[in-house]
Amino acid sequence: MKFLLGVISMVILFGGCSHNQIKNRLAKRDISIVVIDIDHELNQDAKNANLGYAIAERFKSKLANEKGITVVNRPKIPNFSEEKRLYQKRKGVDYILTGVIDNTKTKSIYYPARQRSEGGSSSGWTEYIACVSGSIKLFKPPFIQSSKDFEFNNICIRQNEENYKEMLTRTAPKVVSRIFDDLEEFLVEDTDKKRKI
Repeated sequence: MKFLLGVISMVILFGGCSHNQIKNRLAKRDISIVVIDIDHELNQDAKNANLGYAIAERFKSKLANEKGITVVNRPKIPNFSEEKRLYQKRKGVDYILTGVIDNTKTKSIYYPARQRSEGGSSSGWTEYIACVSGSIKLFKPPFIQSSKDFEFNNICIRQNEENYKEMLTRTAPKVVSRIFDDLEEFLVEDTDKKRKI
């Protein structure tokens, strides 16, 4: 048993070290990124919740707090054609981050009243669930096709009150959290490749 606990502790320790190493390597970079709103136009629930904007803003905030990364804010809402033009003028960025929301699901589950073993009964209640799936896409110059896609599936919020619009908006931090470590790792590995060329 002690051996098993030791092995688990080592895995956790080295797993944490690996992520810290990524952060340390990232801090030595000078990476510029423009974040373009995540596309939610084809999904009415996501559009109503303004979910693409919420996810993009969350990414901007999280990336801006990372050493080695500069989130470039444009005077106007950024778009691909303008970023391509700036790149051709040597005023562009290293990466564009955007994405698409493929699907949202909302449902409710009713839990009926039950008799308790110690006597009495519990009252029935309803749980409301809102989930989102999609992908975050990272583009490198010349910004023609994505260099890396980070998929997220069934990121859900559960609560006892029905407010699907607000619940979908609350999935934004969970989407960013799910993807962020993989994004950082890709940025470090990709910039390492550039240095070797």
